[in-house]
Amino acid sequence: MSWFVLHPSGFRYPIGPGGLSLGRAADNDVVLADDEVSRNHALLQTQGEQLWLYDRNSFNGVYVNEERISAPRLLRPEDVIRLGRTLLRLEYAPAAAPAPGVFAPAVPTAAPVGGDPAAPAATPGSPNRQQFWQAAVLGILIGLVGVAIVVMLVLRPLLNAGQTPTPAPDPNAVYAQAVNATALLLAPIADTPNSVASTGVVLTEKGRLLTAYRAVYDPQTERPYNPSSQVLVGLSSNPRQVDGMLDRWYMARVVRADRARDLAVLQIFAQQDGSPLPNSFSWSPAPTGNSSTVQAGDAVAVLSYPGTTPTGGNQVLALGRGQVTGILPDNALGLPRGWLQTNIGMGRGNLGALALDGSGRLIGMYTGQPEGAATTPGWLRPVDVAAPLLLGSD
Repeated sequence: MSWFVLHPSGFRYPIGPGGLSLGRAADNDVVLADDEVSRNHALLQTQGEQLWLYDRNSFNGVYVNEERISAPRLLRPEDVIRLGRTLLRLEYAPAAAPAPGVFAPAVPTAAPVGGDPAAPAATPGSPNRQQFWQAAVLGILIGLVGVAIVVMLVLRPLLNAGQTPTPAPDPNAVYAQAVNATALLLAPIADTPNSVASTGVVLTEKGRLLTAYRAVYDPQTERPYNPSSQVLVGLSSNPRQVDGMLDRWYMARVVRADRARDLAVLQIFAQQDGSPLPNSFSWSPAPTGNSSTVQAGDAVAVLSYPGTTPTGGNQVLALGRGQVTGILPDNALGLPRGWLQTNIGMGRGNLGALALDGSGRLIGMYTGQPEGAATTPGWLRPVDVAAPLLLGSD
């Protein structure tokens, strides 16, 4: 996958073969909270290595580098798309360049150097003998230069031709295991067709998940969004597939929830249709780090399926990068390290987002803005705060 859309919040959306829909409605791949954006505003579609932008009859139009488009537009890297007041920048990651072809220019051969074989031998010290030795030395030098040219231009490329060039390392490869364990959660609201969308993470092979309290409990009523405390869980079986192709769906129920810690634990118990899990069911959990060692200035990445309430979320896994800017206490819990503050902008749509360290290990989770906290972005619950809820997990 080569093309990406960079959101002002810092999240990076990959553009897969199915394209990427943009708009205000919750059924878009990228939901834009902008009242000047139409419900289904624009579409990005790849054709081979090309990327095209389509206006889906939006009310306020689609702009590329501040020029309104009137027909599908072929895009270039670093182009800036404006939808309403929202600016989106395009990124392109080309594939590794192929090995250069072998080109061996012809090497000129020098004419033979020497005297007439029929001529009599020159006597020592005679002009003819001196010329012979000078010509011999010059011939040797020319021969050595010719050998060097052959080695550099012919033999060396031939030796390297069979070697496969080392591809550039994928900067996102470190997150592959966490991507595989990141789940889209849909909590049905009572008997309505609506649901609360959020993100969760698989912590055990038997399907124990961690998410935010507000992802499964209504903070106003302190009750689950539905009487059975059930949640639909979407997962991808491909750890490198981040283009929204969730191909495994299960049912889970809330087994523990802690309002004070802003966290909840779920357990997968059935397939999507309610049938029992196969005996072979197993899932690769996310690697867990030690949030007690995190310091201000450390790099942090956030994975989430941005969603909205009450109609659900999209299936495009978004990645945001930033830094830890501070470690703050939670006085109510008596924890000196109750919060990690970052410079990554997050909101209600990122509820349950995973926070990963530079090695791709889980160190925290976005559970929403702390009560009474200043309006600043990027508050995370350290994963160590969840320890009491995970006691006895398989």
